Amino acid sequence: MAAYGLVGEIGYLIAIPAVLFGFGGAYLDKQIHTTPLFMLLGLCLAFVTSGMAVWRIVKKLQERDAAIPAPKNSSTPNKGWEDVDEEKERAWNGQP
Repeated sequence: MAAYGLVGEIGYLIAIPAVLFGFGGAYLDKQIHTTPLFMLLGLCLAFVTSGMAVWRIVKKLQERDAAIPAPKNSSTPNKGWEDVDEEKERAWNGQP
C-alpha cells in the first residue's frame, strides 16, 4: 500500500509544477504578447523542479534501503537483497 502512496506523491511532484509553471507562463505570454516564450520557460523550470524533487525522494529511499542489513539466514555471508530476490525468482521458475 505504501507503493501507491509513493506513486501518487511522485505524480503530484511532476504534475503540479508543470501545471503551475505552464499556465503561469501562458498567462505571462498572453499579457506581454510573447506567445511561446514564457510557457516554454515555465515548462522547462517545471521539468527541472520536478526532477530535483524526484531525485530527493530516490536518494532518501536509497539511503533507507542501504541501512537494511542483509538477511541472517542467507547461505552466503554478506549476500545482499538482490541475490536473495534472484534465488526466489529461480525457485519460483523451477530453476536450480
